Amino acid sequence: MSNSSQTNSAPTWLVALAKAGYGARGLLYTLIGGLAFLEAVGQGGEKTDSKGAIQNILQAPGGVAILWIMAASLVGYSTWRLVQSVLDADQHGLDLKGVLVRGGLFVSAVTHLFLAYTTVKVALNLGSSGGKSKESIVATLLGLPGGPWIVGVLGCCIAGAGIAHWIKAYKEQYKKHFDLDSEKMATLNPICRFGLFARGFAFLTIAGMFVYAAATQDPDKAGGLKEVFSTLSQQAFGPYLLGAMGIGLIAFGAYSGIESLYRKIDYK
Repeated sequence: MSNSSQTNSAPTWLVALAKAGYGARGLLYTLIGGLAFLEAVGQGGEKTDSKGAIQNILQAPGGVAILWIMAASLVGYSTWRLVQSVLDADQHGLDLKGVLVRGGLFVSAVTHLFLAYTTVKVALNLGSSGGKSKESIVATLLGLPGGPWIVGVLGCCIAGAGIAHWIKAYKEQYKKHFDLDSEKMATLNPICRFGLFARGFAFLTIAGMFVYAAATQDPDKAGGLKEVFSTLSQQAFGPYLLGAMGIGLIAFGAYSGIESLYRKIDYK
C-alpha cells in the first residue's frame, strides 16, 4: 500500500456516476428487503432478488422511466467500481489482500454492468432475464473440465466477500470514506453496520449453496438472494428470520443511500 496521503478529487462526471450508482443499489436493496419483510409479516410482499425488484419497479407508476434512470445509474456504479479496481482509487495496494479486494471490486463492476443490461431489457419489454439463471450458469461451469472445482472456488470467493462485509462492519472501515461529522456518523453508524452484517450473511449463505452444488455436482443447489430468503423461511421461527433479513437488507439499502450522499469520491 502506498504511503502517500495525497487526495485528488475525482472529475465531476465520475462523482455523479458513482453517487447515482450507490443510489440505484440502495433502491434495489431497499425494495428487496421491504418485499421480504412484508411477506414475513403477512402483508403481501415476496421473496425476490435484484431482477425481481427490477420487475416490480416496472409495475410502478412511471416505472419505465425509473428503469432507464436506474440502468444509467448502474452503468455509473460499474464505472466507479472499475476505477476503484484498476486505478486503486481507495489505495488497497498490490499485496495479497489488496489484490483480492480489487479483484472483488472488478467482479462487482462486471456484475452491475450485467444488471444494467437486464434493466434495459425489462424497460424495453424484451424479457425479464438478462441471461442465463444462476443455476444454468452453474450447470455450464460444472460441465467444464474441473467444473466442480471452478464452482467450489467461486463459492469460496463469494464467502470471502461475505467475510469482508463482516470485517468492514466490525472495524467500521467505511467511516474513513464518509464526509460526515462525528455526530451524524454516530447516528448513522448502527444502520451501516447492521446493513453490512446482513449482506455479509446473505453472501455466506449463497457461498454455501455454491459449494454444496459443487460437492453434489447438482446445479439446482446453487442460488441467490431469493433462495436465501426461502432457506430462512423454512427454518424454525422462519417468519422472524425472514423479517430480520428483510430489515437487514433495507438497512443495507439505507447504507448505500448514505454512500450516495456522503461518500468521498476521490483518488488517494
